[in-house]
Amino acid sequence: MRIALDASVLETTRPTGVERALQEHLRALATLGAAHEFLLVVRGIGRAAVSALTSTWSSGLPANFRVVDLGLTRDERFWRERRLLPRLVREGVALLHSPVLALPLTVAPNGIAWVATVHEVPWREPGARGGEWARRLRLAFAARRARALVVPAD
Repeated sequence: MRIALDASVLETTRPTGVERALQEHLRALATLGAAHEFLLVVRGIGRAAVSALTSTWSSGLPANFRVVDLGLTRDERFWRERRLLPRLVREGVALLHSPVLALPLTVAPNGIAWVATVHEVPWREPGARGGEWARRLRLAFAARRARALVVPAD
Protein backbone atom coordinates (compact mmCIF):
# COMPACT_ATOMS: atom_id res chain seq x y z
CA MET A 1 0.00 0.00 0.00
CA ARG A 2 1.22 3.51 -0.78
CA ILE A 3 0.83 5.72 2.29
CA ALA A 4 1.44 9.47 2.38
CA LEU A 5 2.39 11.25 5.57
CA ASP A 6 2.02 15.01 5.85
CA ALA A 7 5.53 15.89 7.02
CA SER A 8 5.01 19.64 6.61
CA VAL A 9 5.02 20.03 10.39
CA LEU A 10 8.77 19.39 10.21
CA GLU A 11 9.25 22.63 8.25
CA THR A 12 10.15 24.52 11.39
CA THR A 13 13.29 25.66 13.12
CA ARG A 14 11.70 25.11 16.54
CA PRO A 15 10.57 21.50 16.92
CA THR A 16 7.84 20.79 19.45
CA GLY A 17 6.45 17.54 20.78
CA VAL A 18 4.40 17.08 17.60
CA GLU A 19 7.51 17.11 15.41
CA ARG A 20 9.38 14.76 17.75
CA ALA A 21 6.38 12.42 17.83
CA LEU A 22 6.27 12.35 14.02
CA GLN A 23 9.98 11.51 13.82
CA GLU A 24 9.50 8.65 16.30
CA HIS A 25 6.48 7.46 14.31
CA LEU A 26 8.58 7.42 11.12
CA ARG A 27 11.31 5.42 12.85
CA ALA A 28 8.70 2.89 13.99
CA LEU A 29 7.22 2.62 10.49
CA ALA A 30 10.70 1.91 9.11
CA THR A 31 10.88 -1.24 11.26
CA LEU A 32 7.88 -2.74 9.44
CA GLY A 33 9.99 -3.66 6.45
CA ALA A 34 9.08 -3.04 2.82
CA ALA A 35 5.42 -4.12 2.97
CA HIS A 36 4.33 -0.52 2.34
CA GLU A 37 5.70 2.49 0.51
CA PHE A 38 5.76 5.74 2.49
CA LEU A 39 5.66 9.16 0.82
CA LEU A 40 6.78 11.94 3.15
CA VAL A 41 5.08 15.05 1.81
CA VAL A 42 6.62 18.47 2.44
CA ARG A 43 5.56 21.86 1.11
CA GLY A 44 9.16 22.76 0.29
CA ILE A 45 9.24 26.10 2.11
CA GLY A 46 12.75 26.58 3.45
CA ARG A 47 13.70 22.98 2.74
CA ALA A 48 14.11 22.43 6.49
CA ALA A 49 11.80 19.44 6.44
CA VAL A 50 13.93 17.41 4.04
CA SER A 51 17.00 17.73 6.23
CA ALA A 52 14.90 16.97 9.33
CA LEU A 53 13.55 13.85 7.66
CA THR A 54 16.90 12.56 6.52
CA SER A 55 18.36 13.18 9.98
CA THR A 56 15.68 10.89 11.40
CA TRP A 57 17.81 7.99 10.17
CA SER A 58 21.58 8.05 10.48
CA SER A 59 21.99 6.03 7.28
CA GLY A 60 19.49 8.02 5.17
CA LEU A 61 15.92 7.25 4.21
CA PRO A 62 14.88 3.59 4.17
CA ALA A 63 14.37 2.18 0.67
CA ASN A 64 10.58 2.22 0.95
CA PHE A 65 10.47 5.91 2.00
CA ARG A 66 10.47 8.82 -0.43
CA VAL A 67 10.27 12.58 0.12
CA VAL A 68 7.66 14.28 -2.06
CA ASP A 69 8.37 17.99 -2.26
CA LEU A 70 5.37 20.01 -3.44
CA GLY A 71 7.74 22.81 -4.45
CA LEU A 72 6.04 25.72 -2.75
CA THR A 73 8.25 28.79 -2.48
CA ARG A 74 5.96 30.70 -0.13
CA ASP A 75 3.20 30.00 2.34
CA GLU A 76 0.04 29.32 0.37
CA ARG A 77 -3.53 29.12 1.62
CA PHE A 78 -5.36 25.90 0.93
CA TRP A 79 -2.20 24.14 -0.22
CA ARG A 80 -3.61 20.82 0.94
CA GLU A 81 -6.54 21.19 -1.47
CA ARG A 82 -4.70 22.86 -4.37
CA ARG A 83 -1.34 21.07 -4.29
CA LEU A 84 -1.49 18.05 -2.00
CA LEU A 85 -4.65 16.32 -3.25
CA PRO A 86 -3.75 16.35 -6.96
CA ARG A 87 -0.30 14.99 -6.10
CA LEU A 88 -1.76 12.19 -3.98
CA VAL A 89 -3.96 11.16 -6.90
CA ARG A 90 -1.00 11.20 -9.34
CA GLU A 91 1.07 9.14 -6.91
CA GLY A 92 -1.67 6.53 -6.42
CA VAL A 93 -1.85 7.03 -2.66
CA ALA A 94 -4.33 4.89 -0.73
CA LEU A 95 -4.03 6.64 2.65
CA LEU A 96 -3.00 10.07 3.94
CA HIS A 97 -1.93 10.37 7.57
CA SER A 98 -1.76 13.84 9.07
CA PRO A 99 0.22 14.09 12.33
CA VAL A 100 -2.14 16.90 13.34
CA LEU A 101 -5.80 17.74 12.71
CA ALA A 102 -5.06 19.46 9.39
CA LEU A 103 -6.90 17.47 6.74
CA PRO A 104 -7.90 18.75 3.31
CA LEU A 105 -11.31 20.45 3.40
CA THR A 106 -12.62 18.69 0.31
CA VAL A 107 -13.87 15.17 -0.22
CA ALA A 108 -11.06 12.64 -0.53
CA PRO A 109 -10.58 11.87 -4.23
CA ASN A 110 -10.30 8.30 -5.54
CA GLY A 111 -11.29 6.85 -2.18
CA ILE A 112 -8.11 7.97 -0.42
CA ALA A 113 -8.52 7.23 3.29
CA TRP A 114 -7.62 9.96 5.76
CA VAL A 115 -6.17 9.49 9.23
CA ALA A 116 -5.50 12.37 11.63
CA THR A 117 -3.75 12.59 14.97
CA VAL A 118 -5.27 14.39 17.96
CA HIS A 119 -2.41 15.40 20.24
CA GLU A 120 -4.43 17.52 22.62
CA VAL A 121 -7.79 19.10 23.30
CA PRO A 122 -6.62 22.31 24.97
CA TRP A 123 -10.10 23.68 25.61
CA ARG A 124 -10.53 20.87 28.16
CA GLU A 125 -7.64 22.24 30.23
CA PRO A 126 -8.37 24.71 33.05
CA GLY A 127 -7.66 28.29 31.94
CA ALA A 128 -7.22 27.42 28.25
CA ARG A 129 -7.75 30.35 25.87
CA GLY A 130 -7.22 31.41 22.30
CA GLY A 131 -8.06 29.61 19.10
CA GLU A 132 -10.53 27.35 20.86
CA TRP A 133 -13.25 27.59 18.19
CA ALA A 134 -10.81 26.79 15.36
CA ARG A 135 -9.47 23.74 17.17
CA ARG A 136 -12.97 22.51 17.93
CA LEU A 137 -13.95 22.89 14.27
CA ARG A 138 -10.86 21.00 13.10
CA LEU A 139 -11.54 18.17 15.51
CA ALA A 140 -15.21 17.96 14.50
CA PHE A 141 -14.25 17.97 10.83
CA ALA A 142 -11.58 15.30 11.30
CA ALA A 143 -13.96 13.14 13.34
CA ARG A 144 -16.45 13.20 10.46
CA ARG A 145 -14.06 12.87 7.51
CA ALA A 146 -11.18 10.73 8.76
CA ARG A 147 -11.29 6.97 8.50
CA ALA A 148 -9.53 6.91 11.88
CA LEU A 149 -8.23 9.23 14.57
CA VAL A 150 -4.99 8.48 16.37
CA VAL A 151 -5.01 9.68 19.98
CA PRO A 152 -1.63 9.20 21.70
CA ALA A 153 -1.78 8.79 25.46
CA ASP A 154 0.77 8.55 28.23
